[in-house]
Amino acid sequence: MAFYDLLSANEKLLNVKGPIQDLVHSVVASVKKNLKLDWTKKEDARAAIRLAVKKELRGKIPFTELDNLLKEVVEQAEDTYKDWPLMG
Repeated sequence: MAFYDLLSANEKLLNVKGPIQDLVHSVVASVKKNLKLDWTKKEDARAAIRLAVKKELRGKIPFTELDNLLKEVVEQAEDTYKDWPLMG
Protein backbone atom coordinates (compact mmCIF):
# COMPACT_ATOMS: atom_id res chain seq x y z
CA MET A 1 0.00 0.00 0.00
CA ALA A 2 2.86 2.38 0.78
CA PHE A 3 4.29 1.99 -2.74
CA TYR A 4 0.86 2.58 -4.28
CA ASP A 5 0.41 5.76 -2.22
CA LEU A 6 3.86 6.98 -3.19
CA LEU A 7 3.43 6.35 -6.91
CA SER A 8 -0.14 7.63 -7.04
CA ALA A 9 0.97 10.83 -5.30
CA ASN A 10 3.47 11.25 -8.14
CA GLU A 11 1.09 10.04 -10.84
CA LYS A 12 1.48 13.24 -12.87
CA LEU A 13 5.13 12.24 -13.45
CA LEU A 14 4.33 8.76 -14.71
CA ASN A 15 4.42 7.97 -18.41
CA VAL A 16 2.41 4.80 -17.90
CA LYS A 17 -0.76 3.88 -19.68
CA GLY A 18 -3.08 1.59 -17.83
CA PRO A 19 -3.51 0.94 -14.15
CA ILE A 20 -0.85 2.22 -11.78
CA GLN A 21 -1.29 -1.04 -9.84
CA ASP A 22 0.67 -2.89 -12.54
CA LEU A 23 3.67 -0.62 -11.98
CA VAL A 24 3.34 -0.97 -8.20
CA HIS A 25 3.27 -4.76 -8.48
CA SER A 26 6.39 -4.79 -10.63
CA VAL A 27 8.23 -2.44 -8.22
CA VAL A 28 7.26 -4.56 -5.19
CA ALA A 29 8.28 -7.76 -6.99
CA SER A 30 11.68 -6.32 -7.89
CA VAL A 31 12.25 -5.19 -4.30
CA LYS A 32 11.26 -8.56 -2.84
CA LYS A 33 13.41 -10.43 -5.35
CA ASN A 34 16.49 -8.53 -4.18
CA LEU A 35 15.97 -8.69 -0.40
CA LYS A 36 18.80 -10.29 1.53
CA LEU A 37 19.52 -10.83 5.20
CA ASP A 38 20.39 -7.50 6.86
CA TRP A 39 19.90 -5.75 3.52
CA THR A 40 19.31 -2.37 5.19
CA LYS A 41 22.83 -2.51 6.67
CA LYS A 42 24.67 -3.68 3.56
CA GLU A 43 25.29 -1.09 0.90
CA ASP A 44 25.73 -3.65 -1.90
CA ALA A 45 22.31 -5.15 -1.13
CA ARG A 46 20.72 -1.69 -1.05
CA ALA A 47 22.41 -0.87 -4.35
CA ALA A 48 20.95 -4.01 -5.94
CA ILE A 49 17.47 -2.95 -4.84
CA ARG A 50 17.99 0.59 -6.13
CA LEU A 51 19.14 -0.78 -9.49
CA ALA A 52 16.18 -3.17 -9.75
CA VAL A 53 13.68 -0.41 -8.93
CA LYS A 54 15.42 1.99 -11.32
CA LYS A 55 15.04 -0.56 -14.12
CA GLU A 56 11.31 -0.81 -13.38
CA LEU A 57 10.83 2.97 -13.34
CA ARG A 58 13.13 3.85 -16.26
CA GLY A 59 11.10 5.12 -19.17
CA LYS A 60 8.00 5.41 -17.04
CA ILE A 61 8.91 8.71 -15.39
CA PRO A 62 11.02 11.62 -16.64
CA PHE A 63 14.76 11.07 -16.19
CA THR A 64 15.05 14.30 -14.19
CA GLU A 65 12.64 12.97 -11.55
CA LEU A 66 13.95 9.39 -11.46
CA ASP A 67 16.48 9.86 -8.65
CA ASN A 68 14.00 11.68 -6.40
CA LEU A 69 11.30 9.05 -6.80
CA LEU A 70 13.85 6.25 -6.53
CA LYS A 71 15.04 7.64 -3.20
CA GLU A 72 11.47 7.73 -1.89
CA VAL A 73 10.76 4.17 -3.08
CA VAL A 74 13.90 2.85 -1.35
CA GLU A 75 12.93 4.68 1.86
CA GLN A 76 9.49 3.06 1.69
CA ALA A 77 11.12 -0.32 1.11
CA GLU A 78 13.30 0.17 4.17
CA ASP A 79 10.28 1.00 6.29
CA THR A 80 8.18 -1.82 4.88
CA TYR A 81 10.78 -4.59 4.72
CA LYS A 82 13.22 -3.61 7.49
CA ASP A 83 12.39 -6.78 9.47
CA TRP A 84 12.71 -9.14 6.52
CA PRO A 85 12.97 -12.20 6.73
CA LEU A 86 11.43 -12.21 10.20
CA MET A 87 8.14 -10.87 8.89
CA GLY A 88 7.61 -14.13 6.95
